[in-house]
Amino acid sequence: MFQYIEPEKRKDWSRDAFAAWSENNEPFQVLDYTIKHVEEQGILGWVTVDYTSKIRQFPQSPARKAAKLEKWSQIDGVWYLVPKEKEASIPAPPSQRDAAAERRLRERFDEAWDARRRGDHDALYQMIDLDQRKQVSPALFDKGESVIDYLGAAVQWVEVVGDRGRVCVTYTFKLADPNMKKMQPQHKTIIEDWKLQQGQWNYVRK
Repeated sequence: MFQYIEPEKRKDWSRDAFAAWSENNEPFQVLDYTIKHVEEQGILGWVTVDYTSKIRQFPQSPARKAAKLEKWSQIDGVWYLVPKEKEASIPAPPSQRDAAAERRLRERFDEAWDARRRGDHDALYQMIDLDQRKQVSPALFDKGESVIDYLGAAVQWVEVVGDRGRVCVTYTFKLADPNMKKMQPQHKTIIEDWKLQQGQWNYVRK
């Protein structure tokens, strides 16, 4: 398994040390597996696997059959298994998503980004979650948005499952404080949550 771990995650391990650690700490022993389905989209991949395993510490326990969805990603053209702590940052497989709804959500995101880039906070306010609009006044919303100057947005992926959407986007920004003008632009990748409300996509502020 060592060769399928992301390079950054395995950089402090040797192959032998990882094998020894796994032998003593890996809770399950996989007896057999069957690859049922594979999907690929760009540098992302999804593999559905049926497998049989036993608990390593209790070798006399009965074997159990189960299924799991593995998420994979390419780094420099090589496929690596996405670690559990990063799985939430990878969308659901294409077969579970609504491609047409994803195109509409992308259009709505582009509208929101255009408003944010222009500093049109009134227009942006009309695109937030309906429940949040009841809790946040336009003035308070404007104050919060005015703290940052957004310079760019690069969408990594869009996901729609049912009436819930997510957009993974890398923003380029600077603080709006005049004293920070010489500060270099920063980059941050976030996953925005969106809801389909009254036939329109609205984003959920965090």
